[in-house]
This record gives sequence, C-alpha cells and structure tokens, in this order.
Amino acid sequence: MRKRGDNNRENGDARGEGKPGGGFIPDGFYSEDEETEIEFADYGDEIEIGEDEEVEFVEWHPPFPGFPPPPAVLPPVPSRSFGGVKYAGGPADPDKGEKSNGEGKAENGNRHALKSVMAMQAEAMERIGKSQSNKIKGGRAVSALVLFFKCLCNAALLCVFIAGCYFIIEYYREKMIESSEETLLADKEEVKWRLEDSKANRVVRRYYDVVGPIEKSAKYSDMLLKGEVDLNGKDEDFYCIKRSNGRSYLRIGSEKKQRAYFIGRPSENVSRLSDMKVSGRKTSLPARESIVLRALSGFDEPIFTRAFGDGKALGEFVYDGYESLDGVKMEVVSIRESQMLLRYFFNPITGDLSALYIKEGANEAIAKFSDYRVCEDGVRYPHKKTVELNGKRVAELDITLAMRNRGFVFP
Repeated sequence: MRKRGDNNRENGDARGEGKPGGGFIPDGFYSEDEETEIEFADYGDEIEIGEDEEVEFVEWHPPFPGFPPPPAVLPPVPSRSFGGVKYAGGPADPDKGEKSNGEGKAENGNRHALKSVMAMQAEAMERIGKSQSNKIKGGRAVSALVLFFKCLCNAALLCVFIAGCYFIIEYYREKMIESSEETLLADKEEVKWRLEDSKANRVVRRYYDVVGPIEKSAKYSDMLLKGEVDLNGKDEDFYCIKRSNGRSYLRIGSEKKQRAYFIGRPSENVSRLSDMKVSGRKTSLPARESIVLRALSGFDEPIFTRAFGDGKALGEFVYDGYESLDGVKMEVVSIRESQMLLRYFFNPITGDLSALYIKEGANEAIAKFSDYRVCEDGVRYPHKKTVELNGKRVAELDITLAMRNRGFVFP
C-alpha cells in the first residue's frame, strides 16, 4: 500500500498517476492536513483489509463528458457499516441494515410470489386457450362433417326427386299413349258406317278413307269457310258456316253492303235473311239464284249424312259408271232427293271428289273442286271452286281459311 496524498497534492494532479486503471480521485476524498494512505484497485481485484482499516467504495465518474465507462461497473450499493467496516452510503446502524435487508428479502419474496401467481395464471390461461382452441378445431371439424352430410343428403334427395319425376312422367306418358291408342281404337269402333256393301258405297268409302282417315272424317260437327268470290264479274267477301245436318249459312258482300242466306237440305228452300240473322225475316229466292247458291256452298253434305248420319230414311246411292269430265274419266255416284238430282264425280286415281252436279227443274249447275289442302284436324278439303249455271261460268271461289269442329255461330 502506497501513500499518494502528498505527491498528488504537490503535483496538483488529482488523477493519481500510476494507480491501476488511471482512476480519478474526487475532491474532498483526502485532507491536506493529514496524511492519508489510499490504495486503488480495479473492480474484481482482491484486497486485504485489516481490522483497523476503513474501506469506502466510491462510484466512478468519468473525467469529462463522453469518456467511456470502465469495462464493467456495478450499480451503486447502499453503504452500511458492519463488523468494523464502513460501506459508503449505507447506514451505520446494523439493525437498520438488517431491517433494510429484511424488507428487501420480503419485497423479493413478494415479487417471487407475484411472479409465481402470474406464471400460474399464465399457465392456466394457456391451458384454457389450448382447450378452447382444441374445442374450436373439433367444432369446426364436426361442423364441416355435418355440412358434408347435409349436402350429401340434399344431393340424394334431389336425385330421388328427379328420378321420381322421371318415373311419374314416363308412367303418365305411357298411360296417355295407351289412352290415345284406346281412344283411336274406340273412335274406329264408333265410326258408324251406315252403307251396305255395294259398288257405289265402296266408291264413297274410298273417298272418306282418302281425305280422312275415316275416323276423323266421320267426326264432323261444323265448318267455317272464308275467302273471296267472283260472282258475275264482281269480287266480294265470302263467309260460310256449314252444319253436319246438311244446312249452311252464307254471307256475301262487303261490310257496308252484305247479303245473308240460308241454304237448306235438298228438300228445303233457299232463303235470304233480310235482318242478317238466323231468327229474323226470311225471303224465298228464285230457282236460278237458289241453284247457284247451292252449288257455291255445297260439297259432300248429302253423302256424309247417308254415310254417318242418324239413320233417317234417305235414298241410297246409285253407281252410274264412268263419265268424262274435262277430258278425265270419273266414277259417278248419284242420289235423288225430292225434286233434285245430285251426282258426285270421283277421280278414280286420287279418290278425291272432283265435282258436284245439281239439277232442279229446268236449271242445272255444276261445281268443280280443286286445290285440296289439309285442315288443322288432318282432313283434306278443296280450297278452289268454280260454278257453272246451264253451261256458263257464273262464280269462282278462292277459300283462304277452312276450319272444322269449333262450334261456330252465324253471323
């Protein structure tokens, strides 16, 4: 141990040259009047302390701002005195020191207890969090599984529904086909062909088979014909409703000037409807005008009534053989009813009805049919007609609309 006080004071050097580490001696650390032995040591070195020696630990301060601190500096320790040794900054009373140490230990114990409680709470929260996380994961898995089964069940139900609809549709389709076939057979069976087997009746039957089939030809209630007629060189509108009983209602002319007629069976008269109504006033027409209107509106009504009618006593067909019509040989079937002779000309190749000849009294008229077309119910009907009176052409009819079985009302 060296005495450095005098040398330091004489040299005016407060730094204490030659001390290990070049430490700085603060002012007031030694007295000028008394000689003080000071020993400096670096932190971590061992020193020997006698019983009568006093040791004071001093916090090191850099000589000027920015000077780097030593390699390792401990935080300041509260000074205390114990066993004859005085520590700087600590109380001299050992009891106080012990008390302070006890308080520190208590405080440290409280801290450790608090840390322990916080650690336990953290562990508990961690366990709860893991449990909740596992539950959430498990719940998600269960939810996904339930959703999958729901989708699977919905798909299965949809497939069952589609299959059920398909089988139901197929079932009713087959039933409808069977019903249609049964209806068709029933219709064929319901066709009441009233004519006996004869050459004339075979010609008529062939005609209905050609324009039919016969089960459709036989189902006839009424018919609407619309078109234009050239009557005596004058074009006029044509509108006619034909009934299955052989009667017809005819309207000719424009909207401003129209004429309405009633054409009865061969045994009935032809009348003009003065009030343009069926139930209104009727005026009988001259023979020449009556036979022209019969030829203009007539077609197969008399033979249809005999072939499929209600069984009333009517004259039978007569086969007249072949006759030439416009250079073509036709098979002719005739009927006499009241004072009127009706003759039907059938084309032996096509089977169609080609002409209707009417003779009443001194007058005779012929209506020639052409341009057969299929109506909406599948029955063929002529759409063009020419009428000759006593060998002279008096009318040409062009039909633009032909409809059957609609329940038409005149006018």
